[in-house]
Amino acid sequence: MRNRSSARLYVTSASIVFIMISLLLANTLLSNTRALGTDSVTGAIWTSDPHGERVNGNLYTNARKVYVCGGPHKEGSAGLPDGTYYFQVTDPAGKTLLSTDHISKRQFEAKNGYIFDIGDGKHKWNNDTTRGYGIVVQLYPFTFKPRNGGVYKVWVTNVNHYASGQGCFGFIPSLSKTDNFKVKMDDEVPKYFELWVTEKICEPQDVEFHVNYTTDGDGDVSTFDPVLPWASGRLWWDRDENGYSVFRYETSFAMGSYIYWQFIVTNSFTWISEVYGPESIDQEGMVNKEILFTVDGHKFNLVDGAGLENWMIEFYSDGTRIDEALTGLDGAYMFIGAGTGDYAVCEVAKDDEGWANATPTCYEFTVDGSNGRDFTFDFYNYKMLRITDTSEFRCELPYFEVVFTPSNEESPTGEPLYKLSSTNPGSFYTNVVKYGEPNSDLKIEIRLPRDQENADYDSPNFVVHHTYIGSTPIVDVHVYAGRQQDASPCGSEFVPDWETDITNLFDISVTADGKNVTIIGEMPETGEVFATVHIDYQISASLTWNQVQTLIDEFVYTFSDTVYFSIQGVTMSLGVRR
Repeated sequence: MRNRSSARLYVTSASIVFIMISLLLANTLLSNTRALGTDSVTGAIWTSDPHGERVNGNLYTNARKVYVCGGPHKEGSAGLPDGTYYFQVTDPAGKTLLSTDHISKRQFEAKNGYIFDIGDGKHKWNNDTTRGYGIVVQLYPFTFKPRNGGVYKVWVTNVNHYASGQGCFGFIPSLSKTDNFKVKMDDEVPKYFELWVTEKICEPQDVEFHVNYTTDGDGDVSTFDPVLPWASGRLWWDRDENGYSVFRYETSFAMGSYIYWQFIVTNSFTWISEVYGPESIDQEGMVNKEILFTVDGHKFNLVDGAGLENWMIEFYSDGTRIDEALTGLDGAYMFIGAGTGDYAVCEVAKDDEGWANATPTCYEFTVDGSNGRDFTFDFYNYKMLRITDTSEFRCELPYFEVVFTPSNEESPTGEPLYKLSSTNPGSFYTNVVKYGEPNSDLKIEIRLPRDQENADYDSPNFVVHHTYIGSTPIVDVHVYAGRQQDASPCGSEFVPDWETDITNLFDISVTADGKNVTIIGEMPETGEVFATVHIDYQISASLTWNQVQTLIDEFVYTFSDTVYFSIQGVTMSLGVRR
C-alpha cells in the first residue's frame, strides 16, 4: 500500500511538473509570438458613406465618398480599443501605397469602442448620424484609378504598432485591421482640381477652399451654357510643394462631357475666381490648378510713422491694372493675387496735395510655381511744404519761416517733443541767372546744404523735388530764357521769361542723394537764362523745446550756385525764423 501510494504520488507530481513546464513553454511561445508581432487585433472597422449610413459598404461610385468607421453598430459588438490610430489605402495586395498625404495627416482617436476625434489628423470627418455618436473619417486623398477591378484596401493600426520601413508601408499585417472596398465609375474618368496657396492664404483656422463645377448645357464650346445649380466640393490639404500648400479635390466626369468650374475661398473674407470653361473631358488628370498669394503692406508718413488713410494703391498683372484699394485707418492694404505672371503694386501719387514719396512708387515682382510666398511692400511719403512764391518773379527767399506743433512722442526723460508742421513753407525755388554770348558753353551747379549741417537731428533737410509723368519721377529743374524787367520786385533787372521754357535743350543731372544739380548746354540767342530748382525742406525728427529754439536762433543754411565760364558765382545764406 505504501509503495503503491508512493507511486501514485510520484505520478501525480510528475503530472504537475509537466503541466507547469507546458505553461511555461506556452508563456514563452506567447511572449515570442507577441515579440514577432503576430498577436490578433480586437475590434472591427469597415467603410461607409459620408454619414455612416451604410454598414460594411464596399461599393462606391465616387472615391471621395468612402469613409472609415470603427465601433459597434449593435450593443455589445466589438469596437476598436481606446487609442490613436493611423490609416492608409493600398491596392488589394498591399504592394502599392495609394494614400497621397503624409502618415501624420492620416490618424484618428478611438474611445469607448468608436472613433470620436481625428486628433492631429487633417482628413475630413462627419458625425455618424446613423448611430448618433462617434464620427466617420474620409479616406481621401488617395490615388484612384480603374485598376484591379477598382478594388482597394484600407488599413488601420495603433500608432504604437506603426513601424516605418516594415510590413506594408509601416503597417504590420498581424497588428492591423483591414477592409476592402470597390470604386466603380463606369464610363466616368477621375479628375482633380488643385489650389496652390501661400501661408497667409491658408493660415486662418476657419479658412475653407471649395470648387463649384457643373456640366455644359449644349456641348457647344462657343456658348456659355452652364447647367445650374453648381455642384460644390471642398478641397483638402494634399501636400506642400515649392513653398505652396496644395489643396486638392477629386471627382469624376463622364467622358466626352463639357464642364465649367470656379474656385472659392471663405473665412473672414470671401474670394471667388472667374468661371472657367467649358472644357472637354477626354482623359483623366488635372482639370485646373490655381495659384493664390497675398500682396499687402502699409502706407506710412515718413516723419512720424503714422499710417496714411484713404490712399489709393493699385495692383497690376502683366501691365494691366486688375484691382485697387484704399488704405485703412492704419494705412494697411491687401490684395489677393491669382495665377503666375509679372505683377506690380503701385501707390497713386498725391503731389497735388503736397506729398512726396520717400520710397519707390511701384514695386515689381514675378510669381511662378516655384516661389510660393506672400509679398509685403510698404510705401513712405512725407508732406512737401507749400511753395513759397508762385508769383511771376519768384524772388529768392531771405529766410525760412517754420512752424512746430506738439508731437505724440515723448523724450526718454518725459519731456514734450515737437514736430515740424506739415503746413509750413518748406518747399521753395532757388533761381540762378546766367548771361553770355549766344551759343557759348553753359554749365551751372547748384549745391544744397548737407544733412546734419547744424545738428545731428538736422536730417533730412534739403533735397531736390521730383515731379511725375505717369509713374516716372522727373527732377523738377527748369531752364527759362531770361528777360529784363525795369522794376523787378526782386531787386534785379533780370527775371525769368516763364513763357519760354527751354529745359529740353539742356542735360540735367542730380546726384543720388538729391543734393547737387548740374545743368549743361549752350546759351540761347537771348544771351540770358534762368535756372529754377524746386527744393523740398524737412526735418523728420521730433525736437525738444530747447532744440526748437536752437534751430530758430542759430541755424544758417548756405546754398552755393556756381556758374561756369562766367565771373558770376553766388553763395546764398538763409536763416530760420518763426
